[in-house]
Amino acid sequence: MGQECCKTPWYLHVKRLTTRVFRQYGEFVGHHPVPFIVLPILVFGSLGAGVLLLQVEDDTEKLYFPKDSRAFGERDKVVALFPDRNRDNYNMYAQNIYEEEGVFIFQPKNETDSIFSPAVAAEIHRVINMVTSFKVSGGLRYDEFCARYNGSCIITGMDYVTPRFLALVAAGKVTYPLWADPATGQTRDLSLDLAKVTTLEGGILKEARMLKTNFILTRNHPHSVQWQFMFLEFAQNYLETNFTSVSYKMLYSLAEELDKATKGDLFLFGLAIMLVVVYAWLVTMGGDAVSTRAMLALAGVLAASLSIVGSVGLLCLCGFKFSNIVGIMPYLIIGIGVDDMFLIMSSWSDLTHDHVMHVPQRVGATLALAGVGITVTSLTDLLAFLIGGNSVFYCVQSFCLYTGIAVLFCYISNVTLFVGCLSLHGRRVFSARHFITCRPTKPRDQLVREGRSRIYAIFVGGSVPKANRDDESLFEQLPRRLLPKVIESPVIRIFVLLGFACFLGFSLYGVVNLKQGLQPQNLISTKSYLHRYITLKEHHFPDRLPVGFVIEKEVNYSSAAVQNLVRRLLSSAAKDPDTDDRFERCWLMSYVNSSFYSEVNFTGGLLGGFLRANPTFWTDLTFDVSGQRIVASRCYAMSVAIRDQYAQAELMTRMRNLADGSPLPVFAFHYSFVTFEQYLSILPATVKTVGLAVVAMVIVCLIFLPHPLMVVLVTLNILMILCGIFGFMAYWDITLSAVTMILLIMSVGFSVDFSAHVCTAYLMSNAVTRVARAQDAITHAASPIFNGGISSLVGVVILLASDTYIFTTFFKIMFLVILFGVLNAVFFMPVVLSLIGPENRPLSKEDALVAYGSKENRVNACIAVNGATDHRVGDEKLLTDHTDLMFQAGDYKDKTGIFEAPGGRLVLNGAVHVDASDGLLIPNGTVSKGHPATETHSVKNGIIPGKHVSVSPHKKKDMEEDWLDTDVLLNHSLNASPQKDDRDDEIDDDTDDDVDDDLENGIDDGRSSVTIASEPGGRPVVRLTVPNSFNRYA
Repeated sequence: MGQECCKTPWYLHVKRLTTRVFRQYGEFVGHHPVPFIVLPILVFGSLGAGVLLLQVEDDTEKLYFPKDSRAFGERDKVVALFPDRNRDNYNMYAQNIYEEEGVFIFQPKNETDSIFSPAVAAEIHRVINMVTSFKVSGGLRYDEFCARYNGSCIITGMDYVTPRFLALVAAGKVTYPLWADPATGQTRDLSLDLAKVTTLEGGILKEARMLKTNFILTRNHPHSVQWQFMFLEFAQNYLETNFTSVSYKMLYSLAEELDKATKGDLFLFGLAIMLVVVYAWLVTMGGDAVSTRAMLALAGVLAASLSIVGSVGLLCLCGFKFSNIVGIMPYLIIGIGVDDMFLIMSSWSDLTHDHVMHVPQRVGATLALAGVGITVTSLTDLLAFLIGGNSVFYCVQSFCLYTGIAVLFCYISNVTLFVGCLSLHGRRVFSARHFITCRPTKPRDQLVREGRSRIYAIFVGGSVPKANRDDESLFEQLPRRLLPKVIESPVIRIFVLLGFACFLGFSLYGVVNLKQGLQPQNLISTKSYLHRYITLKEHHFPDRLPVGFVIEKEVNYSSAAVQNLVRRLLSSAAKDPDTDDRFERCWLMSYVNSSFYSEVNFTGGLLGGFLRANPTFWTDLTFDVSGQRIVASRCYAMSVAIRDQYAQAELMTRMRNLADGSPLPVFAFHYSFVTFEQYLSILPATVKTVGLAVVAMVIVCLIFLPHPLMVVLVTLNILMILCGIFGFMAYWDITLSAVTMILLIMSVGFSVDFSAHVCTAYLMSNAVTRVARAQDAITHAASPIFNGGISSLVGVVILLASDTYIFTTFFKIMFLVILFGVLNAVFFMPVVLSLIGPENRPLSKEDALVAYGSKENRVNACIAVNGATDHRVGDEKLLTDHTDLMFQAGDYKDKTGIFEAPGGRLVLNGAVHVDASDGLLIPNGTVSKGHPATETHSVKNGIIPGKHVSVSPHKKKDMEEDWLDTDVLLNHSLNASPQKDDRDDEIDDDTDDDVDDDLENGIDDGRSSVTIASEPGGRPVVRLTVPNSFNRYA
């Protein structure tokens, strides 16, 4: 054989390197567990002190709306161009930012009453008078800092409960929605303040059952904020009414309720921790009082909890503000940490039968099995959150920063603190000590024989586990036993594929109907006063937006061309289906149509006559320092009542397009545009962020699952799960927003975790057929996937008790992620792999040898000849100082002993199911040989230093067609160091006679030789001489 026969896929080298690193690290921790336990507790506990410096970011604009958006920039321009004039010339159309205000919505308690009923109107008047009589510090009352027009404080809606208006309504002289006030000559839109209205023929107002009153304040006045909180305190604690029910809010209500919602749900985290501990305890209570891992489960929860404390403390120390959305991070981290814990425990249980290894070696072997899995889990989650940290939404950045650091700390905690505790657990178990008292105990049957009661024996007795997974509970055993049976039946496989096809179609339909945007009431508790107010307002007082067209540079307004451009712009805006074509407010058009207009003396007529007669237009004009030149101005179009914010965002886009298409230096603006920007940004931002996260996951898969088909399948699995989540969000009435974007980023990482476990197990399976490999994969991966998913759900199910949208939405999407991820991993992926997965190619005579050498006078070897195994045989479990020889044509079921002990195993004659004890080329080694699958022969003390064993071929009648006739000579030499190139040379150079001489006489030169010859009939004969170093065991 030449070099080609020993060529191996590059990913096996990566796998071998990572497992060697994890093995050596695990052995080191196993020798020195205490520092690895104490240091994380001290470090993360100390960092937790930073929580004392916790600062909360409650600015909803900064948190939930895209930063650096066009609306923010244009608002800054408007604020700079048009100073606030609410103090003396309030104009509802000319507001640059949200108004400082306190608001009431009154409704009669009696169904037969109206706002115009005398008792109801009198009570509303009484409440208004009480509010305006508040005194803030310094003895100032509302009228000292209220917004004013014509010298009067602005309290919208108050006029509609005055005796004069009630008399007009009773006389049938008020029309709805528009009413021409005979006292002022102005036309009022009553729908802005009155709702649940009954009208008579001709639009005559009869009654109204809802009134909204706004107490508008001067912006930036030092006492405005204080007055608003006094208003809120009065409404919550002192307002008593007999005839009306009152809803209320002030400008800062949303920020305050966000803070309350975050703090109010923190106690749920404690309950979640308790539920996870209980579930982990139940899952790990298998075995007896010695082998149980129940106490070890507490260490896993502790490791995850410390990572949460450490990450929050560190970022608080660094000055990063905490936001309410970060409140869901602890639930996520507990789930990730416990998932990794179950994976490590499952690998530990795979080794319980092996009593040769010391505890440090056992810990190293456990990490060699599980280290890559937990690394992939943490790495994919960390990358997803790092990518999310570049989002245009600050809340997404904040969450991803806090959660990404927590994921990193959780990984560190698991590979230090938890692995250290695993070492102590191993020392206790293999010294047969009780899991609580740590005192030596006896097996249960022995205690019964000694006269102890059976109950005493159950709770006190125990012994070192003798076979694989003896320490597992029913929760861990059932998935291994039941799920592989799904793949056996072709009918069930067809039903699984049809079921997932229906799922995909159902999901795609939901994706098409998915809504976008985040409603303000979704950020707060459903029990909040603000939630009730917003719900009433949006239903009965939908927004009518005065969209301003702002001309931001100097133009010649006296020019007919400029006037025509302004007129054309406003006319185009009025033709929009969502604008009111009856509304017109433009200082220029009104001035041109007035008697004050002068084309020659444009500014003189404007200042000298028009603005004096119409002072309301002062808010729409800005002059230079000379007071003679107009540097900026604005005119308005008014929208109709629009309840849907997505429709409002579409209106914003159309108005912007009109302005952008005009030759004038103009842009469209309303302060609500800042909110509407999310509807334009959320979809492209989500697609970009989630898409980058998927690409990052593919790159990780290329490293750890570098088989092309596996990468394709994992990628398709991610896309299928994301499609399901997007689709079912629509069915569950969840909109696409900054909040759900966070959860979708999280979903990408979780989607990889489950499927990657199955694909890794499939690639490492030694079975021959696709079906057998898929069954082998699900056998090894089912329990960690199933219990990890359930533990994550247990941790978040408590959020159903929350009445906060963020927390309940987190539960819903987390439920979808885990449900779809687990179902895809344990049903869809195994079925697909059983149909199109890569097969293990039987090795021919030309490439029958796969050998790996090592340095330092040690042998790291795996030799697979004409077997069901491919070049990946057991590679992830490779240890120094042993060699594994495998000669088989069927399934090799029991891998656990191959590389776990400081020795190896010899399997001969292609048994279909092999369950051999570990140990080859060491004292008490084992040789499996002879008859078909059901028979295993052990040779105790049969392979020792300085000895050799020759196994002759079996008679033909004892063998099936695909068995391999084998002659083997094992010769052990102290301090032998076989070199791969030399071995290949010997394979090429040795002749059958040489090997026969070796068989007769043995070999003492400390070198390895393998020869594949042929006997009559074309059947191969394999003759090997494999030396090994035994200086550690001699």
